[in-house]
Order: sequence, then structure tokens, then C-alpha cells
Amino acid sequence: MRVTRSRLVKVLVGLVVAGILVAGLTASVALPSVRDLKAARAVLGGSAADLGEADVERADRYLARVVDRLEGLPARVLGVVPVVGPSLGAMRAVATAARPVLAAGLALKEGLDDVRETGIVDRGRVRVERLAALRAPLQTEVDALAALEDSATVKRNGWVAPPVWDALDDIAGRTGELLRSARRFDALLEVLDDLLGNNGPRTYLVMLLNNAELRGAGGALTGAGTITLRDGRLVLGRFWDNETLRTDPYIPVPAPGDYTRRYGVWGSNTTLFINATYSPDVPDDALVAARLLEKVRGIETDGAFVVDPRGLAALLPPDHRVSVPGVEGGIGPEELPRFVYSDAYELFDSNVQRRAAILELGANTFREIVRSGSSDAATTDAAGDAFAGGHLRFVSFDEDEQAVLDELGVGGNIKAEDDGDRWRVAAQNWGGGIPRHGSKLDYWVRRELRHECAVEVDGSARCVNHVTFENEAPDGLITYVAGKPYAMVRNNVESYLPPNATIEVVERDGKPVDFDLDEMEGHRIVEVYLSVPQGRARTITIQYALPSRDDGYVFRAYPQPLARDATIDIALALPRDWKVDGPGEDSRGVWRYRGDFVSTVELRATPDQRTGIPGLWDSLSDFWTQPVSD
Repeated sequence: MRVTRSRLVKVLVGLVVAGILVAGLTASVALPSVRDLKAARAVLGGSAADLGEADVERADRYLARVVDRLEGLPARVLGVVPVVGPSLGAMRAVATAARPVLAAGLALKEGLDDVRETGIVDRGRVRVERLAALRAPLQTEVDALAALEDSATVKRNGWVAPPVWDALDDIAGRTGELLRSARRFDALLEVLDDLLGNNGPRTYLVMLLNNAELRGAGGALTGAGTITLRDGRLVLGRFWDNETLRTDPYIPVPAPGDYTRRYGVWGSNTTLFINATYSPDVPDDALVAARLLEKVRGIETDGAFVVDPRGLAALLPPDHRVSVPGVEGGIGPEELPRFVYSDAYELFDSNVQRRAAILELGANTFREIVRSGSSDAATTDAAGDAFAGGHLRFVSFDEDEQAVLDELGVGGNIKAEDDGDRWRVAAQNWGGGIPRHGSKLDYWVRRELRHECAVEVDGSARCVNHVTFENEAPDGLITYVAGKPYAMVRNNVESYLPPNATIEVVERDGKPVDFDLDEMEGHRIVEVYLSVPQGRARTITIQYALPSRDDGYVFRAYPQPLARDATIDIALALPRDWKVDGPGEDSRGVWRYRGDFVSTVELRATPDQRTGIPGLWDSLSDFWTQPVSD
């Protein structure tokens, strides 16, 4: 049957009219919804700590308008249109699931703000009831986040428009991260009664570290004490300096196998207490130190609180001052780190007096924390930053509790999470050139880390790590601090890399250098000795290759707690169209990040997983933008 010209014209006109109708309905429904979603995201885009009830209510109004609009008749008519219908359905589902997240998040934030602003310690008692009150809103938030993540993941399919796919992918990723954090916090609340001594008293070893003389865990163990919790009550025990605890001859205690093999040669597992923190694996150090304390003082402990001067300062409210023998007016939190790292060595001629003053400063800081009562939001935030940077660590000798602390990233466990790329630099102070004495020069060292990696489409990579040590020691330091020859920094530098890394080049200042290879806790370790004269900088370079992997490329960098923060610079050359989750930005095809190295940095680069219409769109885009080859 022939189709007449007039009938063909009618069909074409009908298609044009239908197209105009679909376009008009789409514009009236989709565009305002997109604007409202963007407005809601803009309201919520700042820091969670700065969000107020009015912000959340405003964002919820935007989401409510999206839901109402997408449940109306025009949206239902468009529901049968390919691409448009699934895209609108995805927007409606996500907006609907996001509203309970906002409501639960606001309730949880109010409880957290109360804890943050008033602290959890009040006159020697942990406010357990305030922490327990977070359980219900936290569980509600976990359930709401799980529903939102599921909604975004299910609706992210090959029938949605490319911009909608991108938005769903972003929502699923961000929500998944929040969900994992919420679940970790919930797991902490599960074991909190045990940790706080509500189900039986707990005594913790307090380990005082000094980063001016580096060890793998962050600093030499200069002092130790105890703190006991019983039904949330804090009772501070006695504190000793490492010289008081040391025995002659040194007495060994049992230690983990890798710990003894790598660090036992320096007496790290003996009553030479100062060396107990050689390992960057803090739970191992804490276990050894606890066994040493039990050996010489007969005190059993259930875990350890590991703190350096910057961690101590973070625990003090800004206006508090701690009494110190020989220091009129005491020491405030801003002055505390420098006092321990440098000023005490100038103030006290006697090493005995200096050690006593630093130990008393540590003990009095804890007494002040226990006695002073409520803290403020600034102190709570500072403590959180100190945990992130490793200046505070908390260890439990109960395996289940330690697993929770490890998930939170506060336990100092270095065991590898997976076979992704990773880097940790642990420098050990190698002495001051004076027999039986280290230097205190690590306070004067500036450190910069640079990670460069070219990643192939199969996930294999060739990477280069550079770490630069710059010696800024001034003139006039005493010999006990500067060593001999004057101000010569001596470090054994351990670079912890993936176990499947093939080491290709190791250099010092651009020239091949002798190095040792070892393995520990799922890492390959490259050790290089480094001496840096006053006013000079030296760089260690390690080039290595990684095999292919199915899920892209993952890189994690872990900071060593230092007296002065290092900086880190990352440059990743990635295959076209790979996406990156993590800090930084794309610069001409290279993902770059640079910043102060104050917490773990994680970057996850993966191939684009878009399918269907979004995938076809990408292929067409690549076709038109790729240069023509002969």
C-alpha cells in the first residue's frame, strides 16, 4: 500500500508536534527540578559543622518541590518517553531518598554539636550518657544513607541521560563514603562502654613521645604513665621518665616477630624504653611498651594512649596554662610543642632537670584535662585533627576493639588494607655522633614528599617517589641537641611501598645509592641512610612498577607524625576518561594535588563504567574530539 504525500506530511507534522510537546513538558518539568537540586546541593555544599537548622530546612524545601513536580501529571506523561522518563524517575527517587537523610542528619548533628561544644570530659568523668544519646539518631542516619546509596546505584543505568548518570554516580560515591563513616562511628559506640570501663575497670598506658628525636611511630618514648577508667571516671596514675624505667642490664620482653627481627638489634624490645617506638606499627609498640612497664613496675594495662607534644597541645583549651617547674606562669597550648622540642634544652642546663620538667608538663597536662571539665568546639576539633595526623593514637589490646579503632584510623595500625599503591615514610633518628646519644635535630627538618605515577588502561603503573629533607637548624644549639659534627641530621629513611612493587631505581640526590630491602605487615620496605648537613637539602628517589589490576588505581599516603608538618605533591597521569575520587583537580590530563600532609591522603582512579546511552554519548564525544590520524 502506497503512502500518499499528504499522509506522510501529517505523520511528520504529528512527530514534530509530539517532539515540541515532549520538549515543552521536559523544559517545564526537568529544568526547574535540576535547578532545585542544584540549589539544594549549594545550600549543603559547605562544611557540615557550619550547617544550621535553617539551611537544612531550606534544602529540604527544594527537594520537596522536586518530588512534588516529578510526581505530577506532566512528569508521568513523560515517564513513557525513552531517556527522559528514566532520567526523571531517577531524579524523583533520589530526591525522595535524600529527604530522610537530611532529617536524620540534622538530629545527629545537633547531638554531635552538643558533644563538640561541651566536650566529653567533665571533672574527671566521661559523659557517657551524651555519647549513648547519639546511638538512635546515628542508626536512623545509617538506614537513610543506605537507602539513598541504593536508590542512586539502582537508578544509574544505561537509559538515563549522561548528565543524570554523572549526578547519580557522584551521589552514590559521596553517600557511600558517608555511610562507611557512619557505620564506623556506630561500631565505636558499640564498644564504648568497654573502652570507658563501664563493664569493668580499664587501665591504659600513656606513652609520651618526642618528635624532635624521631622513631618510626613518630618520636622517642621519653615518658610513660597510666590512666584508669572505672564507670566513666578518670583516675590518673604515676608518670616516669624513660631513664627512671630503664634497667641495667636491659631486660627483654616478648615482642611480635617482625618487630623483633627489624628493631630488636637496637634494644627496642628491652627495658631501654626510649627505643620501644621504633616500629611505625603503633599497636606493636604499645604492646611492647606495656610489657616493659609490667616487667619493671608490675602494672598491667589494657591498651595505650600514645601522644606527642602536638597531641598534648590539642587536648588543652586555648586559654589554659599548665604548670611546669622552672617556668613562671606555666605553658599554654600554643607554646607547648616548641617548649618540648627546643626551648627546654636552652632553659635547663641539667638533663635531669629538663627531663623532669618535660615529664611534669606531660603529667600536668593530663591532670588539667581530667580536672578542667568541659572543653569547647575548638579543642574538640583540634583533638580530631591531632588524631588524623597521628599526634594522638589509641590502642586496645582486645582484638575486636582494636579492629574498630583501626577502621576509624585512630589506632596507628599499618597493616595493608589491600594491594593498592601506598607510601609511608618513616624516618629514624640515627644519633648525634655522640656514643649512646641521639640528636634532637628532627624539629629543624622540613620534609616534602612528591609522588608521580603514569597509569595504564590495565591498571598497571610506573611510579616515582621523591622525599626531600631540608636541614634548617640554626647556629647556637647546644651539643646535646645538635650533636657532632654540628647540626648534622642523620636519619635511616624507611619507605613503605606495596608488596608487589618492583623496585627499579633508588637514588640519593640523583645518583644510585646503596639500600636495603625488607618486608613487613604487607609492605615492601626500602631503607636508605641519609645525612643532611646544616643548611642543605637532600632527596631520596625511588622508582617502581606495579602490575595490572581490574579495579583501576588506588593510592594512599600516610603521614609520619612530625614536629613540623610535611607537604605532599601528587601527579597522576591517567588514561582518558578515567575518573578520580579524592582531593585535587585535573590539569591538562594530569590529576594534581598539593597540600600540607596532615592526614591520610587517598586517591582512587577508575575507568568510566557508563553503559547504554551515557556510554554511547562518551564514545561519540571521543570520536568527534579525537585527532584524525593518517
